[in-house]
Amino acid sequence: MTRLLLAVLLLAPWPAGAADSSTGQSPLPAWRYLLFEEKAFLATARSELSLDICEEASGAWCLEATNSVANNRERISLSARPDGHLLQRDRFSEGSSRRRKQWLYGLNSITRERLEPDASGEWQLTSRRKIDYPEGQRQVTDPILLLALLTPGGANQTLVVNTDLNLYRVTATPAGEDLIEVEPGLGGVASRHRDADLLRIEAELIQPARDKPDFTLLGLSGELLVAFDRASGLPVQVRGRAPRIGYVALTLKSAELREPAR
Repeated sequence: MTRLLLAVLLLAPWPAGAADSSTGQSPLPAWRYLLFEEKAFLATARSELSLDICEEASGAWCLEATNSVANNRERISLSARPDGHLLQRDRFSEGSSRRRKQWLYGLNSITRERLEPDASGEWQLTSRRKIDYPEGQRQVTDPILLLALLTPGGANQTLVVNTDLNLYRVTATPAGEDLIEVEPGLGGVASRHRDADLLRIEAELIQPARDKPDFTLLGLSGELLVAFDRASGLPVQVRGRAPRIGYVALTLKSAELREPAR
């Protein structure tokens, strides 16, 4: 049933490829791969992600991400339409325990399944939940995809985001500018110091709350800021609060562009 429903979603009419404002679709960002990292005290926060067109579904996006802070680690795999609307997502996390969750984004609701390993290490389904979309809204995205969908500019941008069981209305607001120090040559730009536009990310929980507040971006929570380099367009820094570390700035250490920088 899961595979059949996913096939229906992928085959439903929708524009493929780089799109324009008339379709409401977003082209792939300039980056194909990003690596963020920050070390504080004896702990390291690290996020690695890659985004490309899915091989099995022409036009759909596929993202792979790994986030780690101290001894906690998670791996996320997802597919989405070019407007950011999720089709399917799988998350594996390990720390004090190991668990796996998967979501299927249907036409009218979200199906979320939780799996845990049995004594032999095989994954067993332990719960299945149905999550209704907010009234008048049937498209939701993932927090990590915000780095691909948001662009610095003069207008506020609002998207609906699904975390685990909760749904959030996320608004990105221009928050001034800053000078960010990065690795020289990052994004094809020689300069080490980059002028960057800041976006403030604010997440409002959409009622009813199904779980405790859990919105994060690359594992960071609290007051969130994303800095976009004016020269390359890359998200060069994400600021927020990391577990066991406190307020940190995850700085972009490495990036692979989709095409050579002009």
